[in-house]
Amino acid sequence: DIEWAWSGDTLFLLQSRPITSLFPIPNGMMPHPLKVMMAFSAVQGIIEPMTPLGQDSIMTVLTGGGRVFGYRQNLETQSTFYVAGDRLWINFSPILTNSIGRRLLPSVAAAIDPGVSLAFDALIRDPRLAPQRPGVRLRAVQRILRFALPTFRRLRSFWQDPDREREHAMRAMDDKVAKMGARFVSTGDMWSDYDRNLALLDEAGDIFPDTVVPYGVTAVIAGMVPFFGIMARLAKQAARSLNQPALAQLNLEITRGLPHNVTTEMDLELWQTSQVLRQDPASAEAFSNESASELAAGYLSQSLPPVAQEAIKLFMDRYGMRGLGEIDIGRPRWREQPAHIMQILQSYLTIEDPVLAP
Repeated sequence: DIEWAWSGDTLFLLQSRPITSLFPIPNGMMPHPLKVMMAFSAVQGIIEPMTPLGQDSIMTVLTGGGRVFGYRQNLETQSTFYVAGDRLWINFSPILTNSIGRRLLPSVAAAIDPGVSLAFDALIRDPRLAPQRPGVRLRAVQRILRFALPTFRRLRSFWQDPDREREHAMRAMDDKVAKMGARFVSTGDMWSDYDRNLALLDEAGDIFPDTVVPYGVTAVIAGMVPFFGIMARLAKQAARSLNQPALAQLNLEITRGLPHNVTTEMDLELWQTSQVLRQDPASAEAFSNESASELAAGYLSQSLPPVAQEAIKLFMDRYGMRGLGEIDIGRPRWREQPAHIMQILQSYLTIEDPVLAP
């Protein structure tokens, strides 16, 4: 933090001090030897602070994922995730000081963000992060194989029959959500509900090893291997051979139109909702004359024109659990604060040219 002032042609330095209050060193972490921390926001794009509930739930879920490799830790014993400035930070130091991990990390990080990959590529040249010992311990090899062998079997199944495996994965995850949702039904007793919800939060550590990794992660890897290993390479070759640089992005354009993309399906359903509003004069007038906040208040009080109220309710019944920065479960959902959805609907209603429609 530097403060300075001009006087004529002279620059005066008034004071200079290190900034220690915005992102202090996380509690319990010593600055020596050098530690490398990556902000969780680099993965999820959440710039603002996370709520305490969001912090604890994410760390519980991710720490529980260690069970896939045979690690059994909790929030008190884990040493991978830290909080500083109400942001989450991931400790990558053990990987960077591992002779094999440091070689793989820049390539893996490229799937997250090219800038992150470049940062890791520079960090591995820092002598303070030199590997402490070569190779991988036998115990680590056993942990990796415990994850890799069943994962490879599931990958082979995904590549052999992707439709069948997708349906199997979706059914397994839908069942999990339904069972958890049934346990969230209020009993009317505040303390009983509190205890039960707290127990459900504690069980969040089982989500990764029991559901996300065997069904979700495997599906993602099955799609990413051909995406990065084959399609991206073919797109770059086409761009070079035809001297059309734009073709290098062709793989991204193709994958945006693939079926079963839940975000694309959600956007299309919201577009259809806007078309229902357009066909109803009372709804179209309300969305033309009222602000997004007024429309949101009307929806919550169930006082929108009947067609608009019902159309938006149908959308919220399916997607209302989502929201801005939704990975932080301490933040409001669209069902609770629907102003953002109203703004999008208003924006869609301004599109008159059918060529610009989805």
